[in-house]
Amino acid sequence: MRIYLIIILISSTLYSNPINNAYSWISQEYKDFRTYPRVDKAQVLLKEGKQKEAKKLLEKSLEIDNKNRNAINLLLHICIEEEDNSCIEKYSKESKSEELGYLYKKKAQKEKDNYNYKESIKFAKKALNYNIKKRDKEFVELILFESYIKLKEYNLADKLIDREHSNTYNILKWSKISQNMKETKYAYSLAKELPNKLEYLKWKIELLLIDKNYNQASKDVEILNKLEPT
Repeated sequence: MRIYLIIILISSTLYSNPINNAYSWISQEYKDFRTYPRVDKAQVLLKEGKQKEAKKLLEKSLEIDNKNRNAINLLLHICIEEEDNSCIEKYSKESKSEELGYLYKKKAQKEKDNYNYKESIKFAKKALNYNIKKRDKEFVELILFESYIKLKEYNLADKLIDREHSNTYNILKWSKISQNMKETKYAYSLAKELPNKLEYLKWKIELLLIDKNYNQASKDVEILNKLEPT
């Protein structure tokens, strides 16, 4: 028992020893000194589209410091670009889960901007599997919504609207987003769910006039006049 207590005391002393702490700090500084130029060069290579060269440098960086967050995240970026699942699995274990979610978000946005809507949907769905911030989640849902609309997958777009917890303003928001994409009929299908209040009626009438549905527009104008007599 006495020997056991002595061992604990010695271990505790070593742990709290400033010399040991200094050694750990110097060791990490030396690792940073060796990895930083490689990671920095890898970033330059990625901008030049030289992914293979960048990957080698980053892997070398992780040989020096296997916890280097910048190297891990850049490698994950390459893995996602290459759709290399084994590579993603390998490095995602060392990355915070939300960081991988943001990488998928970035990839989803890039694919949408390049009109690759099926790919955009795939990466957006993956991003939503991670614990990303609320505003980022909403942004990814917008990417999904727009991609579905572009592919005329209205039923799938519709499922993104949580009607159970949505207020009327939220329905209006999705309707206006749809109209911004020149999807007037779908925008109106959402607007029809809104109650007959001034703001919503005016929006419905605007959509009906754009769609040249003058008969229904005139009926809604009558309702509007009752609410807001001229």
